[in-house]
Amino acid sequence: RMMGMAGREVGTREGGRPQHWLPGEWPDPELVDYCGANFPDDGIATVEQGYTLMMDYDYTVLDVRCDPELNVTPVIRTGVNVPIIFGKKKFENGQITYDQEANANFIEDVKAAGFTQDSKILVCCSDGRQRSIMALMALDDAGFTNIVGLKGGANFFARIFDNKLVRRLGMEAKEVYTHSGDGCGIH
Repeated sequence: RMMGMAGREVGTREGGRPQHWLPGEWPDPELVDYCGANFPDDGIATVEQGYTLMMDYDYTVLDVRCDPELNVTPVIRTGVNVPIIFGKKKFENGQITYDQEANANFIEDVKAAGFTQDSKILVCCSDGRQRSIMALMALDDAGFTNIVGLKGGANFFARIFDNKLVRRLGMEAKEVYTHSGDGCGIH
């Protein structure tokens, strides 16, 4: 097996606990090998690929969302927040509005957060579209080389993994109207 940058066997958790996974889910060896061979060149990673880059290839999440968005979904554990846009939530005439201003010191703030041009960075915003792309372009223009965007952003990541980076159960409760038991029909 291949050793990850963190000094542990690729595809295992700390302590070497046995893992069960579906194809295409971390720690699937094919997924781990694909990510090692294709990133950062592929540019945009799915949540599973992003998680693999974090776990086995020492990528750090750079969350570029503004403060009001962090109240909805917090920064991914082990991630760093450097907003590309400063936003302030306001209530006007019964509606929520946002005052937004570009972070003119974004690159300097990224460097002040400890990132270098060689750092392995997984960039995310809330949905992985506008601000992530803006951040990827700014980082690329500033000479950062190991940058990858997270498709679906922090919101989609939070649907699959909890804040402790543990996979959520894929179970859904549903009502069974024909059930004769006393479980309120929810199974």
